[in-house]
Amino acid sequence: MTPLPAAPSPEACVIDLAVAPDGSVWGIGPAPTEGPFLPAFLTHFDADTGAVLSSTLFTGAFSEAQVRYGGLAFDSAGTLYAQLVTDEPGCDADFVCLYTVDPSTAVATFVGTPGDDFAETFLAFLAADCGTAMETVVPAIIDDAATDASWDGPTAADHGADSLASYDAATGALTQGPELVDPNDFVVGLDYFRTDGTLYALIAPRLVPGEESVVATADDVYASAFQVSLYTVDPATAEVTLVAPLSDPEADIATLGIAGECPVPPTPAPVVLEPTFTG
Repeated sequence: MTPLPAAPSPEACVIDLAVAPDGSVWGIGPAPTEGPFLPAFLTHFDADTGAVLSSTLFTGAFSEAQVRYGGLAFDSAGTLYAQLVTDEPGCDADFVCLYTVDPSTAVATFVGTPGDDFAETFLAFLAADCGTAMETVVPAIIDDAATDASWDGPTAADHGADSLASYDAATGALTQGPELVDPNDFVVGLDYFRTDGTLYALIAPRLVPGEESVVATADDVYASAFQVSLYTVDPATAEVTLVAPLSDPEADIATLGIAGECPVPPTPAPVVLEPTFTG
């Protein structure tokens, strides 16, 4: 890892990164306030320095867009997608919904919900390849009373392992995929390297400080030492292969964004027709 020179700032704290086909860098993150759900901002970074160029509240056919985990990704055509929780009809705060976003204004347009099987389920990270694939992570830890006293859904006691899920980008519908990691690990970043189509993940051990058991609450995850490593992922099987530990084992990494251009199909050679005269 090579640190960029910009000083840390609250606006730079994002939970997912996306690199556009033109190389510009964007992030999605919550406002730096307290609460289980926080107003969502689209952040534009200087790719050379890491400085925040702008941080804009998402707007659209809703009164507020919120995010706790969430994700952000550009597809091969340059369309920006985001995962948001809103009160827009059709989403109604029961789902983490898929939206397209205009990066210049942060105006978000509803695509669809992930489907009833994913009601009241958190989703983390977005990754899109040069074709039609778009992946997200279904975290094992969903929520618990320690972070939201009104929560009546699945809790940390019901956790298993983080898993992949695949989007239909046209409808927002989500298809559950295989488990991505061991229950004692968790995903902290996901993105495609568009140049060769490889899916990468940052994965860290899920440990309570001072204990060897699986973490009990979402707060404990972020209190633990990450010791993050980089892996490649087979999207079909979710099998992960270690690339290498990060060069700074003490760095608390929150997300992953990878630059890369989609391959350009070769231009066919022109066909030259030679007329033949007879007679």
